[in-house]
Amino acid sequence: MSFYVFHQAGHNATWSVDSLEKDHTAQGLIISPVHQSADSVKRLKAKIRECSLFDPQFYLPNSQKNKFKQYSFFPETATDGFSTIDYSAVADHAATECVKFQIEQNFAAIVIPTRYLDQMYPDYRERQDAFTVAPFVKAINSSGSKKAVFLTLAVTPHMIEAGAFRTQLLNWITSYPEITGVYLITTLERPTKQIQSDAFLVEKMTFIQELQNSGMDVVLGYLNTESLLMTVFDNATLTIGTFDNTRIFSIDKFVANDEDKRGPRPRIYLNGLMNWVRFDQAKAIRDALPKVWAEIYEETDYGNGALTAPTDPHFSQAPLYKHHHVAISRQFDALKGITASDRVELLNEWLDSASAAYRSISKAGIELDPHGAGTHITPWSKALNKFAKLGGLIS
Repeated sequence: MSFYVFHQAGHNATWSVDSLEKDHTAQGLIISPVHQSADSVKRLKAKIRECSLFDPQFYLPNSQKNKFKQYSFFPETATDGFSTIDYSAVADHAATECVKFQIEQNFAAIVIPTRYLDQMYPDYRERQDAFTVAPFVKAINSSGSKKAVFLTLAVTPHMIEAGAFRTQLLNWITSYPEITGVYLITTLERPTKQIQSDAFLVEKMTFIQELQNSGMDVVLGYLNTESLLMTVFDNATLTIGTFDNTRIFSIDKFVANDEDKRGPRPRIYLNGLMNWVRFDQAKAIRDALPKVWAEIYEETDYGNGALTAPTDPHFSQAPLYKHHHVAISRQFDALKGITASDRVELLNEWLDSASAAYRSISKAGIELDPHGAGTHITPWSKALNKFAKLGGLIS
């Protein structure tokens, strides 16, 4: 029993393709049409598409992002200006075309999209049924496809923390025999890149277990490095992303905005911290604490090249991201082939080591960016062990 890893492909998706083909860092991709035109998706190698998923990304149906205009089935394009009333008249046709696209491109499964709703509306199910679920199930049945079907579920913390609403979601999803899995995306407003809330992590992990116990396959989208914690779930598909907007879900990425934005400072993934650290701060650790550095830095050709270059890399260059793909994939490899309870034990060892390294770094006077690194290990450890007990992984 084990788990699977997919790249959440976004901007510069060719980096993910390279990592998949050359470095064997994952088993497939989740294609992002907001970043990839229909033509570029069709140009992907057949062997890449057939092991990957296509997320239609109907989250913000009136999105003005340019690449969506190349997909005739996207709600804004299908109605020439989205409105709920207008879309209901073309929902069946849009669903048919979207299903047809996924089948013709021979993706590994069919993904039913969702509209992102951030409130627990009393008619939540009815809204989603009318918008995509019923039209897509109808189109899938008409197509005669035998592919697995994943329903996209984008939920807020309040939704999965509310037991009654969570039960409603489970009952709704399992009421469709055509749906074999859930493509789960969770949002969490926070000032930090890493999740700091152990309560949220426990509720999310409990919901994942409930989905699996209901017979659903689960794909966990838009994960940051908490993907390592999610390895406790056998047969789940985890995701790793390149840029922040493929590691943290936000509706903002679907809002058209042509304003120039200041690029982020370059960061490097450090296995021993289970975290991304600002590149200049990573070098400070390397120079001041060589023994700690040897424990937290996983050598890769990409990382070594960046660290020995005469100038620091720019955030838009590939090496640091490809280093992340390779480095974290080695951690996934170490977690594969062992039982879920053994994974909990190994993760706890890593968390303890990371905590000790953070203390050494702090003691040396190196202050890590509070928005990116340095404070998430304790809540992760609490979440892992609380869920492991609740889920029966440890006594």
